Amino acid sequence: MSKNYSFLQKLIVSIFCLKDYKHFLAPPISKSIKYILILSMVMSSFSVIRSINDLNITFKEINDKIDKEVPEFSIKDGKIYTDVKLPVIVEIKDELIIISDSDKIEDSIMSKYNSVMIITGKALIQKDSNQLKPRDISNDFNKTFLINTFKTAKYLAVFGVLAKTLINVIIYILISLIIALIGIVINRKAKTYFSYSELLNLSLYAMTLPIIVKSVSEILYIRSNYYLCAVFYNYINILIWFHLCR
Repeated sequence: MSKNYSFLQKLIVSIFCLKDYKHFLAPPISKSIKYILILSMVMSSFSVIRSINDLNITFKEINDKIDKEVPEFSIKDGKIYTDVKLPVIVEIKDELIIISDSDKIEDSIMSKYNSVMIITGKALIQKDSNQLKPRDISNDFNKTFLINTFKTAKYLAVFGVLAKTLINVIIYILISLIIALIGIVINRKAKTYFSYSELLNLSLYAMTLPIIVKSVSEILYIRSNYYLCAVFYNYINILIWFHLCR
């Protein structure tokens, strides 16, 4: 038995009408995956827009700081040439940019900031997660190159936000696959004898509320062990549905 629900009707039924889950059994799994994909994209769009907006604000602030406070400089034969006295220290929120003719920086300064970039005539040294990562630096490295480096970092960060959405969809499907396997065991004990594809359909639609909760928590910056909660909720949802089918 199945009904041709609209997307909104599927969403409402998935959250509030467990008895009507029987209408999700017959349709092909491709429709369930399509529903999860659309729901994920719709819900993720809010957190994606917010994340990208935050990135734009952060990187604009970085760009403005560099433009105003970092002097023009050039590198030649392992030396930094500039018209101002070194070192130049630019503080941007919890990040520090240091242009210096020496790579020896006080530990008190290094420990104060989560991220530190040190530009010397011989290397570009970055501190990230309490690790120093030195890299060779070329003669092309100057103020413009520094600005472009942060622009590239911004584009990579935006790509990461978008890629995360796709990864989330894959994880939702994996969770549903696992719950459907557990459902097989419950299926036999309850003597309901649904097929694996039917149980997978149920599990996919049961992901509706966890997806919405995850998106809202990301928008509100609430941290939680989401995936564990999603597995637990989905499992309980299937148990309730089996009980209703008796």
